[in-house]
Amino acid sequence: MEHKRRKRLLEWGKDLLIVLLSIGAIYLTLRGQLGQNLAPGGWLGELTGMLGSGSSGVPYDQAEGQPVELRPLRMAVHLPGLGTYGVQYDSAAVERLSDKMFTILGEALGGGETPIQTTETVWRTALTGQYSVYFDFQGEIPLSALYAWTEAGPGDALMDVSARRLLLAEDEAGDMTLYYNNETMGLYYACRTGSALKGHLQTAVAPYAANVNGVTFAFEHGRGEVYGRLDPYVMLPKSGAPMERPAYRVSNPVSGGQNDQTRVGMMEALGFHPQANSSYVAGGKQVVKEGVVDTLVVYDSGAVEYHSTSAEEPKYPVGDGAGEPSALDLVKATQPLAQRSAGELVGDTRTAGVYLMEITALKDGGWQVDYGYQLNGAVVQLGAEEYAARFIVRDGRVSDFYLLLRTYTATEEQVSILPELQATAAMGALNAPGRELLLVYEDSGTADTARPAWIAK
Repeated sequence: MEHKRRKRLLEWGKDLLIVLLSIGAIYLTLRGQLGQNLAPGGWLGELTGMLGSGSSGVPYDQAEGQPVELRPLRMAVHLPGLGTYGVQYDSAAVERLSDKMFTILGEALGGGETPIQTTETVWRTALTGQYSVYFDFQGEIPLSALYAWTEAGPGDALMDVSARRLLLAEDEAGDMTLYYNNETMGLYYACRTGSALKGHLQTAVAPYAANVNGVTFAFEHGRGEVYGRLDPYVMLPKSGAPMERPAYRVSNPVSGGQNDQTRVGMMEALGFHPQANSSYVAGGKQVVKEGVVDTLVVYDSGAVEYHSTSAEEPKYPVGDGAGEPSALDLVKATQPLAQRSAGELVGDTRTAGVYLMEITALKDGGWQVDYGYQLNGAVVQLGAEEYAARFIVRDGRVSDFYLLLRTYTATEEQVSILPELQATAAMGALNAPGRELLLVYEDSGTADTARPAWIAK
């Protein structure tokens, strides 16, 4: 009796194996014939989602998300007696320079001593009178997040510091100092980096002696000059010739409707499966719910909203849930979300991407983290709010986020831009002294083309 039962089980197993092999063969055949019809989001993708994820949809694996690179948008290297090599509005040039300098920046961050307040005069002397490397991130960057990216550490003395501009400088004795300024308070700070880095900066910048291109900072020009009306740390090229920059075609990457593969891929990257969960389309939007807690809304306009009603078993946890999240916790939780959505769809990622704009403490005890678009180092002025992605963090989780998805494609149209001197003169006529001169792309949110222009910020 027992022998017969084992035999029946064996036969049943063989039959099941044959069925599974047959299904696999049919799938491979159909895949070859139908191609994208069986891509994720089709019936097979839906079945796989159901089997693999259960009724709660695609799990969001935070560990898989790669942080957005915290690259500066402009940099400068100064060599005493030779001048300055500066790069801006050129993503490839900034990336090459930052790749060369981020190791020494990481070492300085990790070995920085307790910061002490210094003066703007000392900062400026270090910037243009010593061997130095200058980093401008455009947005306020938590230095702890830079530690994480450069793999430096522990850097405890600077864990609670955020700054837009950083400066590494080496004095005549070979001692290196890390400087930063607090823009809100107008204060400057210096951190000695210890003897281990003595003489390293001069070695790092020496290869750029042949690259000096005459870039100056606005403060190097007298107050009586036109450039003296600018923010002192505007970088000015030696050439006064007009620039040419491409116009970009603006498109909505998720305008294809409910079954559009780009839309489905974006939603799945955020941990939602539109076919495997409660989903409906109405009034120009697609709504996907996970139980009664998490809701994702994708509007046909390209706007995306997420809302969570409970802090229990959060979809997007922040930190360890105990106490206030650190700035590093906030960045680590939100960067993958920004990159998987807006960052992946922005366009040619060699020149376009998202950057961290700022982290703001909210009056209700929460936090707001904003990311913006940049095109070849020029930021995008996106509608009235300017941000491409905004995340709200409360109770140890991302409770809400808002995205405005855009794809920017460079066109053959080249736009001639006024030289900085003429643009600055125009600013003076508008009675806007002391402001920052920035090259931006203006995207109203409704136009199909974004063109470059100077603004006084």
